[in-house]
Amino acid sequence: LGAVVKLWPSREGGSPGGRAGMDGSDVGPQPRPSRKRLRANGGGDLDGVLERLEEALRNSPQPPGQLLVAAQRLQQLQACVERKLACCRVDCLTPHEAIAFIYSKRVRLIKIARNDFEDASDDDGATGAAAPASAAGAASAAAGAGAASAGAGATGGGAQVPTIRSRSLVAHFQVGRARISAACRADSLVDSAAPSGGSLPSRYVAELRALPQPAAGTAANGEGAPTERGQVLLKLHSWDQALSVIEWPAWEALRGRSGNFDRRPAADFARDIALLGVFRELRRKFAKETSDSEDEAPGIFSTLSTCEMMASAVLPSATTRPPEPAPATPPQEAEAESEAAVLVD
Repeated sequence: LGAVVKLWPSREGGSPGGRAGMDGSDVGPQPRPSRKRLRANGGGDLDGVLERLEEALRNSPQPPGQLLVAAQRLQQLQACVERKLACCRVDCLTPHEAIAFIYSKRVRLIKIARNDFEDASDDDGATGAAAPASAAGAASAAAGAGAASAGAGATGGGAQVPTIRSRSLVAHFQVGRARISAACRADSLVDSAAPSGGSLPSRYVAELRALPQPAAGTAANGEGAPTERGQVLLKLHSWDQALSVIEWPAWEALRGRSGNFDRRPAADFARDIALLGVFRELRRKFAKETSDSEDEAPGIFSTLSTCEMMASAVLPSATTRPPEPAPATPPQEAEAESEAAVLVD
């Protein structure tokens, strides 16, 4: 009605939309009446849109062709929503389920660089053990063998040194622009002096490293990447938790190279990279592998589970992390507070 009045010329020859006063003079255009649209409940959020869509599908019958098109459109919409969710930043208010999904998309498995568990059947018939993957691995394996031989010598005199059977898994991951490597090793000590060739308790080592940036021309899957081992982020030993190493400056540098998508403390970032990203993806990939091998040595799934438990015990969580210390009071303010306390007394 207001639009009609505005466009309709006045009878007294005044301006369009004008109204004649009591004395016949034109008083000019009048304000249009307010016509606010009543928005439906939830019309501005995703929950309201989804509720209306579900109600429309439930109440109105649709032919099969339209339902098929709707299913395809919904799949495309779901992929779009997941991409948008994966690009979100994480803070202290983000729900845990959303954090788990974001880390599952942000931490991507590139390749399996080494897997000794697949060749376990070929190594079973060989006499002796495979060489450890690194000098540190050789040292830890030798330490384990020495401890076992010392225990055997204390009970049985000149017992032979047990055989060390070492198996490793090395995987490379992409986190934003940064690359990390995850290594899990199981050292099984086989006592050759035992009547049935029984095995001593196994030892596990887990290690996370920040790999250097690949040179120009390097393939996306890591082919042609440099062979440097990178910087240690986390190193764990199953036989002594005091030997665990956590390099917090390296974690901060990794967070900067990965795009700073996590605004929480570095402890939360490190824990979720290890548990929600690396070990969850490795367990998903090797879920069908048997946990025990034929020679009673640790299998790949049991090794991953043990290394994950070690990381969960060492990396602090929001509930187990001690509170941050209060900021130190400047000396001048401390003196003023002490003088005020004396005056009060």
